[in-house]
Amino acid sequence: MIGAMSADEYVREAARWARALKFLDHDIQLISCGKTGWNEWDRIVIEGMADLVDYHSIHIYTGSEDYWTNVLQPHQAERGIRSAIAHIQYTAYRRRIENPPKIAYDEWNVWYRKMTVDLAERYTFADALAVGTYLNIFIRNSGWVKMANLAQMVNAIAPIVTTAETATVQPIYYPVLLHAQAALDDAVDVHVYGPYLDPVWPSSPGRWPYQVADLGPFTATDAAASVSSNKDRLALTLVNRDPVRSDTAEIVLREQAFAGPVEIRTVTAGGPGDPRVLPDVETVHVEHGTENSKGGTVVLPLPPQSFTLVEAAISR
Repeated sequence: MIGAMSADEYVREAARWARALKFLDHDIQLISCGKTGWNEWDRIVIEGMADLVDYHSIHIYTGSEDYWTNVLQPHQAERGIRSAIAHIQYTAYRRRIENPPKIAYDEWNVWYRKMTVDLAERYTFADALAVGTYLNIFIRNSGWVKMANLAQMVNAIAPIVTTAETATVQPIYYPVLLHAQAALDDAVDVHVYGPYLDPVWPSSPGRWPYQVADLGPFTATDAAASVSSNKDRLALTLVNRDPVRSDTAEIVLREQAFAGPVEIRTVTAGGPGDPRVLPDVETVHVEHGTENSKGGTVVLPLPPQSFTLVEAAISR
């Protein structure tokens, strides 16, 4: 229905319903239907709906057989968030909207191999690195992004695969799991200083036509962090996208110190000889460990193509 409308037609119809719904229920939460965040549709919808809704939705799918395009295209989500924020702030300023809408990232995932009826995507560890980067992006932008929905959860482009006899998880499940287990109350700024990647880009970005090279340069390691409300716990997620080189992460806290050793979980790709629950579903390795800290600094290795979660107690 919405796809058959122009943006102006959508705004007229949606605004009529929004006013009626707010009249009936002042507490109802309304979401305007956006696209990528940088689309002309987004501009028109935000300008027409920003005073009537609580969220503006945007969405994106990425993925490519090319390794670099696949693991770095999630940064298009960051482009979309920045563009949507700019549209919202401009509209709020021009129309004097006291409480402008936040962003609902209503669909996102890696999806590029099977765009058919069955949607039975089989994910690689490169796809897991992309998903880990998406999640880091949402944490970094959580001041504006208040909702982010992974599409989907079971069987169709999903982290969980089932048959009549069994169920198992794909590589993209693990960054989702570790973020869900570890994310804390408040996001904090993370500044990454390190080697830059030098990708050789293909002539075509693949199924999804999102050029990503202009968003660089990209550091090999992508990072995000959150802290507990009383600032005594830290969770840090690190994605080393380099396919062959390990990285040494020196984590330095500003105006804080680590209160003892830090706990580490590192996820890497499984080997070809690993036993599989289903033959077409890849495995991963999860390693648990600790690393001693010194004041506000801890040093740990990041294997190539890895997702690492660091959890620690901190103090002033």
